[in-house]
Amino acid sequence: MNIYFFRVPKPKRFHFTTRYYDEKKEESERRKKELMSEGMDHTEAHLRDEMRRRWREEGRRSHRRTDIQRLVIFIIILIILIYLIFFR
Repeated sequence: MNIYFFRVPKPKRFHFTTRYYDEKKEESERRKKELMSEGMDHTEAHLRDEMRRRWREEGRRSHRRTDIQRLVIFIIILIILIYLIFFR
């Protein structure tokens, strides 16, 4: 008869998901990248980079704007609560 004073943890299970290598798919993706880079001239690549940069900047601006709006709303609610607690 075994007596345990503390709870003994159960052993942890090992779960490994297998991965498969598809040589045809890898070759197809590599070839597609080559064709895209060959067909695209320098100005088109530069234009894409510029568009991505502008979208990122616009996303940051809108994020800042929503942060400021949340802060203002929080401050207004805080002022109202302080008024209700101390001046009523």
